[in-house]
Amino acid sequence: MTSSGTGSEVLDFAAQLGLDREEATEVLDDRRYRAQVLADQREAQRLGARGVPFLVIDGSRTINGAIGTDHLLAAMTDTWDAGHTVPRALPTVAQADGICGSDGCVVPGTQPS
Repeated sequence: MTSSGTGSEVLDFAAQLGLDREEATEVLDDRRYRAQVLADQREAQRLGARGVPFLVIDGSRTINGAIGTDHLLAAMTDTWDAGHTVPRALPTVAQADGICGSDGCVVPGTQPS
């Protein structure tokens, strides 16, 4: 166990993720990210976290507790759709062939100044 009281299961998980076990031990022992972890915990509590798992999707939707993959995908899709408009082409109001050049565009029937 590290001096911070973290069990070997955390280090095993870090190694499974491909992290260097020795470096992970050092990071946990010297509490390198303590301030960030505490800030994340406060933010989770502010957002309504009551346990784990607790997910925040795109900073706008929270999920308390475990849900199935279909529900998770639906929540992610709904959140994406709500925050991202679908680009659409602007309507063409007149044919503009040949009236735009390197200096700009001219409205038909007018003279450039």
